[in-house]
Amino acid sequence: MTKKITAVFLGIMLICTVFVPAAFAASSDTYDPDTAYSAGSVVVYNNISYTAKWYTRGDTPGGASSPWERTPVYDKNGVEIWYSGMTVSGGKRVSCNGSVYQAKYWTSTVPGSDSSWTLVSGSGTSEQGSGEAGGSGESSSETQAQGSGISKWTSSAVYNGGDKVSYNGITYTAKYYNVGETPSSSSAWARETSYDENGVAVYYENMVCTAGDKVSYNGSVYQARYWTNTVPGSDSSWTLISGSGSTVESTETAESTESTETASETEEGSAAEWNSSKIYYGKDKVLYNGIVYTAKYYNSGETPGTSSAWEREPEYIDGVIVWYSGLVCTQGDKVSYNGKIYEAKYWTDTVPGSDSSWKNLTDPEENTDESGNTQAKVSVYSDHTVDASLVSPGSSDFRTVGYFPFYSASWADNIDWDCLTHIIYAFAFPDGKGGLQPLDDTALVQKLITEGHSHGVKVMLGVGGWAYYGTIMEYQFDGCTATPELTDKFTDSIMALVDKYGFDGVDVDWEHPRAGSDSWQRYEAMMIQLRQKLGSDRLLTSAVLSGVTTDGTVYYDAAAHTANVMAVCDWFNVMAYDCSCTLEFCQNVARYWCETRGMPANKVCMGVPFYSYPGWSAYSTLIQNDPSAVTDDMSGTADYHNGVTTMAAKTKWAMKYGLGGMMIWELSQDSTDPANSLIRAIHNAVSTDNN
Repeated sequence: MTKKITAVFLGIMLICTVFVPAAFAASSDTYDPDTAYSAGSVVVYNNISYTAKWYTRGDTPGGASSPWERTPVYDKNGVEIWYSGMTVSGGKRVSCNGSVYQAKYWTSTVPGSDSSWTLVSGSGTSEQGSGEAGGSGESSSETQAQGSGISKWTSSAVYNGGDKVSYNGITYTAKYYNVGETPSSSSAWARETSYDENGVAVYYENMVCTAGDKVSYNGSVYQARYWTNTVPGSDSSWTLISGSGSTVESTETAESTESTETASETEEGSAAEWNSSKIYYGKDKVLYNGIVYTAKYYNSGETPGTSSAWEREPEYIDGVIVWYSGLVCTQGDKVSYNGKIYEAKYWTDTVPGSDSSWKNLTDPEENTDESGNTQAKVSVYSDHTVDASLVSPGSSDFRTVGYFPFYSASWADNIDWDCLTHIIYAFAFPDGKGGLQPLDDTALVQKLITEGHSHGVKVMLGVGGWAYYGTIMEYQFDGCTATPELTDKFTDSIMALVDKYGFDGVDVDWEHPRAGSDSWQRYEAMMIQLRQKLGSDRLLTSAVLSGVTTDGTVYYDAAAHTANVMAVCDWFNVMAYDCSCTLEFCQNVARYWCETRGMPANKVCMGVPFYSYPGWSAYSTLIQNDPSAVTDDMSGTADYHNGVTTMAAKTKWAMKYGLGGMMIWELSQDSTDPANSLIRAIHNAVSTDNN
């Protein structure tokens, strides 16, 4: 939930690195170094308009300061007007002196002044080649056009990424634009691999190989035992496969005891029993507890089944893999389990038939519907006992939950209260000693509570976030829960703020309790204790990991949000962003929490971003710079965001699937124009579906 200014955590979460607020400026003011500006603020400095990318104060626009970006200006045809110092990537078009130019590759030069530009329209100039480099100044495409073969490299030619040249009888491919870079010594070039008559790569000097790679050298074939850039046969990183070449035994093997034989010394080529004293190389096979494993790289003493140095060899029945504990399957994978064939509906690592991530192909009548309520759920470990009175059933009402950060107080008058059911003040910050830092803006807190309640909106206290004044909040949570006594003090500190200001509940944003340490247990104990102190009439929620990545990989630490935490929370605010957060990704996230983990669907609020990734630009800034960003999720840039169309589609799917609602990070990044507003798009989708 936060935007961290200087780095992105794991790739996953967005919770704002926080700074002290001052009086925030209105948009389009003349720049004032003593004024604090929030993301999206527009200022004029030296007659040039700049837009703040995030909170800033005292950073001068137009200099080396990263918080500011120059606000684009467009001609009548919608083409951005070039300005001095502008950097342009390959393919981008700009308008300059009445003509339109397109960049061939990355450039910061004046359009038409050199060969990095192509004249698209108008009467401007377009330079050919790199005449100033000396020699012929011809481009690589011109030299290649003179014959059907690959041209010889010349120091004066201009080469673009993908161009091929011959140098000293060897073919090289340009990795990016360059001129005068010698192929054999410059990183701008990649050597083309050649193959012998058997399709084996021919070794060349300084060639890098990884475990299992085969190369041909001096008439013999060698296989790399592990990562190596040495000459084949010159040391123990190589195994001679065929031919009369030499091979060198490992010095480690020679110095070991008689029992320290290599894995290749097996009888009749079968997998030998694993031995902790043996040396194993990539592709070696061993037998351990009756299971065959293959070494992924050089190792010794790494136990198969527990070490990442080994991967389990699958077994098959009639061509179908036999399922085993820990097997990860993706959509369409088929496995054999207990005499039945199952097909994975999507990413899953659960037992076939244990939840609705599986389709039973042998006995279709045993399949569940999408809710998966008729099958057992995967339980998550826990050593705390939760009394039935503390379990929250959730709610059947669809929620729209928005975070509002303390530093956006000047935007508070723009909150569209009619579109919200809950708002979360972000944040109160743990001090690492069982207490909380003083709230940064108590006036904003009172304003949110007063106006929220007058509109029937519940107002919650957010605790935590990613960082505060550069201090990582994860470590502060660790300190506040280091002992049962500190945990009790910490939850009392939270309740004191809840009672003082009249919050309707607490949202815990611990990024992140770890499944591989005891922090998950301390987190669970804290959440159970908070539920006890809040009672059933006030809310308890938690901001959690998306659970899976865009490629289906499960976040290990997602397991720290245990079944007991799920039980005592009214819902989870799932941070399904900081990626190319498509509708499909959100669907996979929902299925992870609801089906793989067994979280009731009505207790999952799907998080959506009101900013771009990885550029961190507020949605309001995006559409100001490019009106097509209202509906186009890419809007012609390398950044990804959600426009009104995708936002509505996510909302409608969430309602259809039975999720508990939508969560927004964060409200002040939205457009104030109802026609372009993301919160209004969510609200309209909810209203349409309910009518």
